[in-house]
Amino acid sequence: MKKIISHIPNVLTASNLFFGVLGITLALQPEPQLDHAFYCMIISAVFDFFDGFAARLLKVASPLGKELDSLADVVTFGVLPGLMMFTLYKQVVVGPEWPAYFAFSVPVFSAFRLAIFNLDETQREHFKGLATPANALFIGAVVCWIYNAKFEFAYYHIAIPIVAVILSLLLVSRIPLLALKFKTYRKKREWIKISFLVGSVVLAVLLKFAAAAIIFPLYFILSFIYFRINEIQSRN
Repeated sequence: MKKIISHIPNVLTASNLFFGVLGITLALQPEPQLDHAFYCMIISAVFDFFDGFAARLLKVASPLGKELDSLADVVTFGVLPGLMMFTLYKQVVVGPEWPAYFAFSVPVFSAFRLAIFNLDETQREHFKGLATPANALFIGAVVCWIYNAKFEFAYYHIAIPIVAVILSLLLVSRIPLLALKFKTYRKKREWIKISFLVGSVVLAVLLKFAAAAIIFPLYFILSFIYFRINEIQSRN
């Protein structure tokens, strides 16, 4: 029984990878199903949230699970959002094709981000740089928003590559940001994380894909507030 329990986190991680690959398949269809690809990403994010939590709860964390988690995240939160941006470019731009390939900076820098995270012991309580799931969910939501709304914009061929590069650089930046995984619910100021997650769900229900335009900057603002409170209290 104990051996079966020890595999639960890895099964959750494998499920993350499965839906990531499924999302890639949907994004690359002749008639791209970007909405469904994004829903696969959300399901993967849920599995990603709970695999580490399950490992800690069941006390079965392992080096294998850590490596498997990173490999799954590269696919789901690196390759999938990059391909969604690439597909969006192909759908909305009538013009030069080569700028579309800037979207592939997302999976490349996501891989670097995950490798840095695995080696940096200072990122266990908070992140330095944008986490790959947060980056992927933002990209996925904005891609679906633009794709469904059919926004007329003459400069997509410039905007999409620039956004891809900026987000890629944020992945490997040293900006302190909230880690939205919980090791315990008893710590002070966890209410900030909980409020953000609840608020994000409410905004997503009300505004759907457009909610990303509010949630993403709000994440940076709350991170600043969170670490500012920490700084002030550490001085007292």
